[in-house]
Amino acid sequence: MSELPGPTFPGLRSKFSGLAKPVQIAISLVLIVFVAAGLFWLFNEAIFYFTARGYVDEIAWVFNVNRHLASAMTLVLFLVLAWFGGKAFSLNSANRRVGVAGIFGLLIANSLILWAGSRNANFERSGAAAKCYVLSRAGQVKYLENTGIDPETGRACKPYTADMLERLKSYEGGKRPERVTDDNPVFFDPRSGRPVLWYAKGKAGEVELFNLMGFHPDTGEELQSVSADVANAYKLEVAERNRRAPTLVDLQKVTPFDPVSGRARVWYWKSSGGEYEFYDNRGFHPRTGEALQPITREVLADHEQKQSHRCYVVTRDSVRYGREPGVDPQTGRMCRQLTAGLLERVREYEKGNRPKAVTSETPTFFDQRTGDPALWYSQDSSGNLKLFDLMGFDPQTGDELQPVTREIPDKWGSQVARRKAEDARRNRPPQPVDPDKFPFFDPATGAARVWYWRSPEGRYEFFDNQGFHPRTGEPLSVITRDAISAWRKETQLQIQRAREAEALRVRQQHESEERAEAARRAQEESARRVAQSGDMCDQAAANPNDRAKPQSVPGVRYEELKAQAGSAAEICKLAVENNPGQLRYQYQYARALGFSNPDRAIAIYRQLTRQKYPAAYDNLANLLLRKNNIAGAIAVVKEGAQLDDPDSLVTLADLVEKGHVQVADPQAFKFALLSRAARQGHQGAQLAVEQERVKIEQNQQQQALQQQQQQMMLNMFGTILQGVGAAARH
Repeated sequence: MSELPGPTFPGLRSKFSGLAKPVQIAISLVLIVFVAAGLFWLFNEAIFYFTARGYVDEIAWVFNVNRHLASAMTLVLFLVLAWFGGKAFSLNSANRRVGVAGIFGLLIANSLILWAGSRNANFERSGAAAKCYVLSRAGQVKYLENTGIDPETGRACKPYTADMLERLKSYEGGKRPERVTDDNPVFFDPRSGRPVLWYAKGKAGEVELFNLMGFHPDTGEELQSVSADVANAYKLEVAERNRRAPTLVDLQKVTPFDPVSGRARVWYWKSSGGEYEFYDNRGFHPRTGEALQPITREVLADHEQKQSHRCYVVTRDSVRYGREPGVDPQTGRMCRQLTAGLLERVREYEKGNRPKAVTSETPTFFDQRTGDPALWYSQDSSGNLKLFDLMGFDPQTGDELQPVTREIPDKWGSQVARRKAEDARRNRPPQPVDPDKFPFFDPATGAARVWYWRSPEGRYEFFDNQGFHPRTGEPLSVITRDAISAWRKETQLQIQRAREAEALRVRQQHESEERAEAARRAQEESARRVAQSGDMCDQAAANPNDRAKPQSVPGVRYEELKAQAGSAAEICKLAVENNPGQLRYQYQYARALGFSNPDRAIAIYRQLTRQKYPAAYDNLANLLLRKNNIAGAIAVVKEGAQLDDPDSLVTLADLVEKGHVQVADPQAFKFALLSRAARQGHQGAQLAVEQERVKIEQNQQQQALQQQQQQMMLNMFGTILQGVGAAARH
């Protein structure tokens, strides 16, 4: 049986070409879709793979992961991403949400893992600094994520290098910048070219070099890293300094070696006799022309050996040597014999060591090998000893320390015993004492025996021991002469203040009593005025023609009231306030107000006229006449006349006489009005009535005389007529 031949591409093509055109297009589209889907799947998986590879590479670098473990992590992350990617492109919405959430979760987790691993990293993968630094004066280094200005300190945040990071760690560990005094220092790292020194400029512009970043120890200025210009400037300064001519110096006053670098700072010349001369700079001897040599430890030791056979004088800076013990003529201090046992101590002082206080109760006073003093002492004004382990000066008083003698150990033992007793006393709580009875100072040593506390008000309290005040907790202060003087002055001031306060209290009490008495009198006067205000108002402003006034009160005429209107108004106002129902006081108050406040007076008068107070009508009418209100005045005065008010009757008569009121017989009407007023006791009306009566009688007499004369004329004419008639008849 023969094999059937498989399909061949030409056969497929022939079959495909034999198909209908639409079928060919459909098959082509299906093939294209399958190929595109495959390519898309491969592309998608490649993206997932390289994404996983990139993330794992970053994590592996941050955490220093082995490359094989990193490959395994890459495959795991690729599978997880592919699974979440498949979910993300699912037709199911729930699966899509799971896929998208998973992908974003992996992205966020990757960033957080990188942050956790790199937050303490000092450098990036590229070798650049991961952070920048800012120095603080407190000795701290602050690291920030981004360069720029630190908002807290205001200083620039600078990037660092690997070498600089080591120095930053040293700075954080407490190391501080030290001056570099070498004439030819290394300014830059020969490998990286980075600055390895820092600098600051002095007041004169000179360059000061330091071996570490930080702040200038004198000015507090932040040090800057050196540059090529700074290095050149420093070299020029060194060259200028080295050209200076050497000057002779005293080795006891200068430091022969630099304490930082150890290089020589002094040059020397040695004579043929073995004598040394020391200079402050390299150069040549001014007399011999020989080159000066830098000092060495051997030269210094030889010089000190030659000086050991002399005496020494302690100065504040170093030690001065002399040839003979006694008083040094230059310093005025004692030049003491220099022995082999003291030479070592003298050298310690020359090296810069200074005396330290000895606190041991049983120290060694003398060197057991040589018998030389091993301690030095000073003594205060009270005789108290202070021991020191080296010659020099008392750091508190500045007095030169003396070498101990045979008497000092016994004095020191007695002092220690007294101190122990004093310590036992000090451990006892302080008790109050009477400053007038308790001694302030020890009569033997002059030491203080009293402590005091002063209140903010200046009050003093005294105690027999040091400690704290039992009520305030403030520390007690030891008594001093100045404190005693201040206490006594304060006591005198307090006594004086107490006296002044007592005098002030007595004076204030006296003044208070006087004020109380004056107030009492004023109150009594006010009460009296209140009680008598009515009578006083009658006496000050009553109208003589007011029928309502008391008969015992004569009244005040209008002209007299004008002179005292102000006081009368005040008195009557008080009377009105205390007797509001008494119309007479209201009337008299308005009568006094008529001069200063006529409008107010008119208002009161109108109120009184409404209450039919007779005397108010005439006063109201007169005020209306002042305002040229004649009609109003006539109406008011007529009402007053109807009430038989005398003043109203007189005023109405005056208006009749002036023609403001028209009547049939003005004279008779006027006379009748005045007569009515006169019967009411109006003096002016009575006088006017008499005058009118005289006028009337005179008028009557004239009328009678005229009638008599007329009668006589008539009789005369009658006689004449009769004579004429008789003559005619004849």
